[in-house]
This record gives sequence, structure tokens and C-alpha cells, in this order.
Amino acid sequence: MKKFLCLLSALAFASPGRAEEFAAPLGVTRAEPVTETVCERDAAGVIRVQREVRQNRRGDYVNHGVWRTWDASGKLAGQGRYESGKPAGLWSRWATAEDTPSLAADHFAGFTGPFLSQANYRDGQLDGVWSIFDASGKRVSEVHFVAGQRDGFATLWTSAGEVSRRSQFAAGLPTGVLQSLDESGELVTTAQFEAGRERIEHTEHHDNGRLKAREGWLSGLQRPVVTDDPWRLRLAQYEPSGPEVRSGVREAWWPNGQPKLQTEYRLGKAVGEARWWHENGQLALSGNYDSGLASGEWNWWRENGMRAAACRFNQGKPAGEWSLWATDGQRQPTASSNGRLVQRPTTMLVR
Repeated sequence: MKKFLCLLSALAFASPGRAEEFAAPLGVTRAEPVTETVCERDAAGVIRVQREVRQNRRGDYVNHGVWRTWDASGKLAGQGRYESGKPAGLWSRWATAEDTPSLAADHFAGFTGPFLSQANYRDGQLDGVWSIFDASGKRVSEVHFVAGQRDGFATLWTSAGEVSRRSQFAAGLPTGVLQSLDESGELVTTAQFEAGRERIEHTEHHDNGRLKAREGWLSGLQRPVVTDDPWRLRLAQYEPSGPEVRSGVREAWWPNGQPKLQTEYRLGKAVGEARWWHENGQLALSGNYDSGLASGEWNWWRENGMRAAACRFNQGKPAGEWSLWATDGQRQPTASSNGRLVQRPTTMLVR
């Protein structure tokens, strides 16, 4: 496609917010920069792109002003504005299945083309709402952005006007609930996200079929493998990256159905109260965690309900002497040195 200077416009006045880019050296008076209109033509000489440009302080020509493009039949295919080389304000793009492969995606099914994509930009980044409409004005999708990142709701509609999918984002990462339209036509929660990670649950069963363990995890951080592109009418696609992290309640049961343990994790670290039980249902161990480290009072009990041991912890280490009791409840001698455990309760002690 050839480029030609097709028109010199009137002198353009620089906006106050961009004046510094075209500022003259101290003591030198510089004329206001001239906006020129450049046309790009195809082999047949038909204008396909028309854009306004002007020189920056280095003398480089950059897009500044109105930018338009037309398809081969002469229909307007897209338009917007540049400010000092960066997209700004509302941009519009009219697309058909012939020139935009992404229109074959499932969320366009049932809609009639051509489609209109409208997105807002600030300082070259998506900022505000990006919406897609079909030929009859029906809304296909809407995504909210702040400073180039998804922030707020991202919504898809059916051609009947029903919400088919709704998700939330914060600073480019999925958060909150993901809702999708089920077979009965109800919008139901299909996934939950926390800080860019999907909440998942792992379960395990005993040979007798009873539940053995259930614990909450978070997937790897959700990253876009396909980015949002309003010009190509392409929505971002996210996939987990990195390892899963234990986060949420962790529970386990004995084969007889009695509880075995219960604790909670937050991003891989145990927090709050933790408890273990003997197979007969008697409490075996109780204590607290702070960011993965034992903290405060910890107590052990035997299967017969008698206390076996007790100790205070600080940042994962014993903070005083251990107290130990025999099976009959008699106090046992213990020793400690500088917070270092000398005698630790064993499996035998709590039985």
C-alpha cells in the first residue's frame, strides 16, 4: 500500500496537556506544529487509510488526530483518534466474518454481522468500556478496563438478550464468581476466583467409600494466553500458570467416619485453629497457627481423654517448659533450654 501526502490542514493547536512535547527551547519562539493528512492507497489507487500526523519535538512524524480506514468496497471499516502517537478516546471498528476470523468464536453464534466494536482509550491503553454489537444493535459483549487491564465486569450475551457468561476482574486478574448459563436457562456460579487463582477442591476416599480427605486449593495464577484485541474483536482467554497452592479448609476423617483433623490454609500457610482427633473421636491435639508457624497454647490428649502434654509456642518454637502427664494423669518431669525442646510428646505419649 502506497502512502501519499494528500492534504495540508489548517494549523493545529496543541492541547495544554501535550504542550511540553512540542515546547521550544528557552528564548526561542517556535511556530505551532502543522497537522498533515496522509493517505495510504492500494494498488488501484483507492484510499484505504487516511490519518493525521504531525512532528514531535525530535522532528519525527507521529499519528496525531483523526485516523480512518476503508474496506475494499469503500465502506468505512474503522476510525479513531491519536494523541502524540497513542490511541485516545473512542475507537470504532466494523467487521465481517470474511475479514475477521475471531467472529467464528462460539459467543458470536446467533448474531448477525457486520459487527461493531467500540473501545475507549486513554494514553494508548484501553480505559473504560469495550463493547461489541451486531448489525441490529444487539449487545454481544462488554468488558471494563482501567489503565490497559481488565477491571470490573466482563459480560457475554445470547442473541436473545440473556446474559450467558459474567465474570469479574481486578487489576487484570479474575476475582469473585464466574457465572454461566446452564441448560435450564439459569445463570449459575461455575467457578470462584481469589487474587487471580481459581478455587478448587480436592477430595479422597477410603476403600470403604467413606470420605477420607477434603481440602481447598487455589489454581496457578490465571494469565491471558490470548489478549483482548478490540480491532480484531478477539476476547482474552485465561489459563492457569504455575503450581497450585493449598488455601482454604483442610479436613480428614478416619475410615469409621470419625473426624481426624481440621485446619485452614491461606496461600500455602496454615492459619488459625488446628485440631486432630483419635480414631475413637477423642480430641488428640489442639493449637493455633500464625502464617504457617505454631503460635500460642498447644495441647495433646490421650485416647482415654486424659491430657498428655501442653506447651506455648512463639513463631514455631516452644516458648517455655513442656508439661507432660502419664496415662494415669501423674505429672512427669520435663526440661527445656533456651526455648529448645528437650523432650517432645510422641505418638506413644498421646495414646
